[in-house]
Order: sequence, then structure tokens, then C-alpha cells
Amino acid sequence: GVKCRGLLVQFNKGVTVLILKIVVIIFSVIEQLNQSLQAESATVSGMIAAVDAVIVELRRLRTDERFHSIMLDTSTFIARHDLDEVDVPRVRRPSRRYDTDSDAHVAPSVEEHYRAAYFEVIDNAISQLNERFDKESPGLCTYLQLETMLISAVVDRTVCQKYPELNESDLSIQLQMFRNQYQ
Repeated sequence: GVKCRGLLVQFNKGVTVLILKIVVIIFSVIEQLNQSLQAESATVSGMIAAVDAVIVELRRLRTDERFHSIMLDTSTFIARHDLDEVDVPRVRRPSRRYDTDSDAHVAPSVEEHYRAAYFEVIDNAISQLNERFDKESPGLCTYLQLETMLISAVVDRTVCQKYPELNESDLSIQLQMFRNQYQ
């Protein structure tokens, strides 16, 4: 009973609705990427193109207008369901050993406070995607070269040198057979 009551209290808070709305918007875009990356027919170059498309979409979501529309939608939902209004968390004073006698930053409005968090979540998602799918990283660059070699059926000597188990003359024949099989 106590746990359910605590959960009900959280769900009655407008900030919970706001955060859930933000998370659904951002995660739905990333979930589409996840499905694309896990597809059987996915290629490395296709994966990179999908990541680039998601980054463009996340940047499109990162506007004041988009966040304002989320806030309006949240306010409407809160009013319709008689939930607690979204408010700015109270400012906590730092302990004396960290206090420099300066005032803590307080957002002038609820919307400005949560807009900063919204932008931070999107920036983190974009940063992580850029870091994980860096086209200049040695591993991903090698995978792209291997993919190009498989698709074009042209042996790349620099790639073959990285893999001593590859025999260039045999590979040339095998790649041509592979290409003829799947054209």
C-alpha cells in the first residue's frame, strides 16, 4: 500500500508528465534507429546514414518552439486530469565549505528551467551518437572498407594486409562469386 501511494503521488505531479512526454519524444526517435541498426539487411554505411538522419531529427527537436509546444501540451494534460502544476525544484543552499557567498542560479520561469534540461538530454544523445559512430574511428573505418570490398568485389590490398588470413588471389575469386550470387 505504501509503495503504491508513493507511486500515485509521483504520477500526480505535473513534472512527471512533462518528463515522460520529453522522454517519449526523444526515445521514439532513438528506438527507430535501434530497429534500423538491428535489421538483418543492415549495412555499415546504412547504419551510419541512419545515425546521421537521427542526429538531424534530434537537432530539429532542439528548438524553443518545440519545447514550448511540449509545455503547452503538458499544461493542457495537467488541467484536464487535475494534476499538480509543474514547478521549479527548490534551490538548495550549498554547504558552507563550498559556498562562495554568491547566489545560486534560479531560472526565471518553469519553462526556462526545464528547457535547459530538455536541451541537455538532446545534446547528450547527439554527442553519444557522434562518439559511438565516428566515421574516423579506426574500427568503423575498417568495417566500411570491408563492406565496400564485399559490395564492389574489388580487393583492397590495404584491408587485406590487416587480415593475414585473407589470401588476395582467392579472395578476388570468392568476392566475384559472392557478387554474382547476390546480384
